[in-house]
Amino acid sequence: MFVSVAVCVGGFLYIRIKENAWQARHDELSARINLLVLEESRHRRSMSEVLDEREVTLEHEVRQMQSDMKMLDLQLRAGPSREAPEAVELAIQLARAGEPREVVASRTGLAPDIVDFITAMHASRSKA
Repeated sequence: MFVSVAVCVGGFLYIRIKENAWQARHDELSARINLLVLEESRHRRSMSEVLDEREVTLEHEVRQMQSDMKMLDLQLRAGPSREAPEAVELAIQLARAGEPREVVASRTGLAPDIVDFITAMHASRSKA
């Protein structure tokens, strides 16, 4: 009888030791999971802030481009093309002849952005 009680007590102690080990492992894993959840949350907030900042930057760039396009359109409508068509025609001829933009600008007196536009449009056509 003493042996069976000893076996029961030994079995009980073994089960308690294993239970304590499992509980410790459970607590350790639970703590690690909680840390990972907190880290993921922090990364999500960080990514969200970066994306929001990039979205604001892109919106600003798009608005700036739209503004630049409107201003260029107004300059083209009211600019030298109506006041001095001969300057524009000369710029087109020079661009088609392959002259650099500096030469076109100095010979015609047109604004640099107009010269850039004309050389971009007409220099490429002459090469095609």
